[in-house]
Amino acid sequence: MKHSPQFGIGASVLQPTTFCNLDCSYCYLTEKHKKILMKPDIPQRLSDFIQRNITSEEFKIIWHASEPLAMPLDQFKKLHKPLACEKFNIRVRHNIQTNATLLNSSWCEFLKNENFEIGVSVDGPLELNRKRKYRSGKESFNSTMRGIDLLKHFEIPFATISVIGNDSLKHAAKIYHFVKGIGSRCMCINVEEKEGANKGNLTPSVRVENFWKELVEIWMSDDKPIKVREIQNNLEAMSSMLAGDSANGVTIGKKIDLFPSIAVNGDVVLLSPELLNAERKNTTNEFIVGNLLSSDLSDILAVGMNSRYVKEYLEGIQKCSRGCDYFQVCGGGQASNKYFENGNLNTSETAYCKNHKQTVIEAILDSIVTKNE
Repeated sequence: MKHSPQFGIGASVLQPTTFCNLDCSYCYLTEKHKKILMKPDIPQRLSDFIQRNITSEEFKIIWHASEPLAMPLDQFKKLHKPLACEKFNIRVRHNIQTNATLLNSSWCEFLKNENFEIGVSVDGPLELNRKRKYRSGKESFNSTMRGIDLLKHFEIPFATISVIGNDSLKHAAKIYHFVKGIGSRCMCINVEEKEGANKGNLTPSVRVENFWKELVEIWMSDDKPIKVREIQNNLEAMSSMLAGDSANGVTIGKKIDLFPSIAVNGDVVLLSPELLNAERKNTTNEFIVGNLLSSDLSDILAVGMNSRYVKEYLEGIQKCSRGCDYFQVCGGGQASNKYFENGNLNTSETAYCKNHKQTVIEAILDSIVTKNE
């Protein structure tokens, strides 16, 4: 990749299959019913790019944007082989996001042997997990818990991602204690959003504020707390700001991670994997800046850096820097949320900003003040 003082690349998303065996009501994926598999040529080309271009200490590969375990293990191994950690002179970390319903002993042995970092999608106990169903309408909770039990049996650490919708906002304590109780090393929260195929209403902000206040209070009063991603990330960003550093994440004067996401057919989008499921009005596939089967990723990134939507995103960050009190902690917001909520990347505040940054920061500050009174 040609040197750029403004952009960098530290991670990439790979979509091994379009298919998901669940039909979650809030899912943003538009082709989760199709059983299309990625060809091994695509990860091989990503491997070639990493070996030639990545000089940082580590690079992260995220297997996501579907249910990766819906792919036969033998075929997944073919995708993974060119990206195996021992192929590189730098540290390559593999992360896989799964609903855990398809886990078995063979998958667990492979994931453990290859040092995969595991993220399990579960929204809470059964009564708060009802949006995560099979297409037949059957609950997926028991199958997910069986998969989690397998991970624990094989002594494989895992984190969890919980989507928080209207039904969950009063239950921060219940969700925290559930996630901690099942052995998760890190609790990650995604407040339900408008993205891709999910056109639902945004979660009310006042109730989100109360959720975060309750969660921060519980976390701070816990003698042995687990990591909560949003609390930890915002605390670290606040500490960096107090130390005079830029915000963690996307900032002016700091390299922006282009974060290429590679679809099952080789199409590449930048900044947010959710943009694989978006089209601009009157402009088909503008977010796709190239295809890895026909072009080198270095050339694709060069095109992408000069694309209209990346330029719009940079303009949006400038707007954030001029008009948002939280910019030094946030760094400019998520591209996909700006598009799906505002219809344009050349914008500033989104519900995502409020629900994952502003309200969390205020909850942390309120808790600190209350503790010191």
